[in-house]
Amino acid sequence: MVRRIRRRRELVDRAIGGRFESWTGPDDALVDDVAERLAHSLRPEDKAPPPEPPPDHLERWLAVRGSVPWQQVPDSGADGPVVPYRDRAAEDIPRFDAIVDPARGRGLLTAPV
Repeated sequence: MVRRIRRRRELVDRAIGGRFESWTGPDDALVDDVAERLAHSLRPEDKAPPPEPPPDHLERWLAVRGSVPWQQVPDSGADGPVVPYRDRAAEDIPRFDAIVDPARGRGLLTAPV
């Protein structure tokens, strides 16, 4: 890992070649030149490892759901739907969806059930 970081720094330093001399953004021609130099200096072993596949949330949910001993839960005798202690969707939406896309978060929280 440290070797890869050093290699990446070396490649970037070689491509930039000390041409960024201020805190303002470089012009398009310079960015193109740096990108081209960097691309030409890459070797096959510089390739990043493939990303891990994202978690399968449905698979996880089905596993958890299947692990609950539903037949052992006593019947409350109440008619109608079960009211949960927590609404995980309402807890997760502000922490994930609303951060990625505020309009989507609002929509999910106000959608009719």
